[in-house]
Amino acid sequence: MPSTVALIVENLSNMIEFYIPVAQVDLANRQVFEVVFKLLQSDTQAEIKPLLVNQLFLFASTKFHVPLFQSWIEKGYIHDLETKDKIILKLDKS
Repeated sequence: MPSTVALIVENLSNMIEFYIPVAQVDLANRQVFEVVFKLLQSDTQAEIKPLLVNQLFLFASTKFHVPLFQSWIEKGYIHDLETKDKIILKLDKS
């Protein structure tokens, strides 16, 4: 099941890239980013969360995302947008 979820999210990225009108790609990516990030914060199964994080980077679409990702890397965990001390998922250092 976890690999199926990752594949679905990856396919969604491909559909946005190839089938959404260019003028709407940024909006679609932002919306999917928000949905995937909310999934990370929910009661999603623990084994699915790392797969969602891997796919989350496909939907980075604003200048806000780069410093956010950098903060996650520096801290070693995915944190809430407002509360940077709230750990959502620890990052694997490999």
